[in-house]
Order: sequence, then C-alpha cells, then structure tokens
Amino acid sequence: MIRQQEARPSQAGSGVGDWFLRPGGVSFRGVVFPWECDAMGHLNNKHYLGMFDQAAWHLFLALGYSTQMAAREHIGLADVHQALTFRRELRAGQLVLVRSWLARAGSKSLTAQHEMFDAEDGRAVASLTSVTTFLDLRERRSMPIPEGMRRTVDDWLCDAPTQDQVRGTA
Repeated sequence: MIRQQEARPSQAGSGVGDWFLRPGGVSFRGVVFPWECDAMGHLNNKHYLGMFDQAAWHLFLALGYSTQMAAREHIGLADVHQALTFRRELRAGQLVLVRSWLARAGSKSLTAQHEMFDAEDGRAVASLTSVTTFLDLRERRSMPIPEGMRRTVDDWLCDAPTQDQVRGTA
C-alpha cells in the first residue's frame, strides 16, 4: 500500500508549488503507452527516465524553482549524476506513479530520490537517485542554491520520509 500524502502549504510559504507536492508526495502519474515499449514488450529504459524527469520538474517547482524565476534570474539546472534501479517490468497499459523527496542538499546541488510504483498494486517498479546542480546561465558555472529556495529545501529535508514510509512498509 502506498502512503497517502495530504496536500498542505509549506512552512516556508515558497509559493504555489507547495500546494501540489510535499516530501514523499506524488510527483508524476502516467500510463505506459505501446510506443514506449521495446521489442521485448516492456517499457524501454529511456521512458522510465523520461517519467522520472517529469517528476523532477514538479519537485523543483515545489521547492520554488519556476520557469519565470529561471528566466528572470538566469538560473539553470544540470543533472550531474543519476543512478536508476529497475525492480519490475512495466508493460503497455499499466498505470504508474512516482513519489519524490530530497535526500541531501549541498551548497550548490540537491540529491533527489524518486520511487516509481505500479499504480494498481502499489509495488515498487523502479527508483532514481539524481544529483542536480544549480547553474548561473550567464557564466555557465555552478552556483549556490538560490536564497529564496534554501529555506524550503531545508524544510523538505526535515520532512523527508524514509523509503519504507514511501513504500508503505513502515
């Protein structure tokens, strides 16, 4: 059983994003389409990563990173490390969901954990650990996590669930 998260505003009040996603909350819902499957009939690796990438954008919105802020302040994101673990195959027609939270925050980067589940039976199918660095797009160099996001990031770290809690086994 997948633990349910209640939508609630952030303590930090970072904006609209915190009404949609809290640590361990659902960051992506989707379906496996036939054209996403490979010759063996299961979801191709590149589409797992695509679903996790969509979840990551919702995570960053909840932390206060928006396209408007990025354009105004010339701040970008770069994934510098990703570790993807596959547990079960997914086939066309299966519904999936991803839950996301922060595992770590450095001065210039965040480590996010994403867990993908079969929406019908709640079993874990894949996970992604991703390290993302903030970029100054003018200088094309890493930069500190924006001040406006730092408090929300710290709140997320304090509220981070364990993997057992996300999987509903705690």
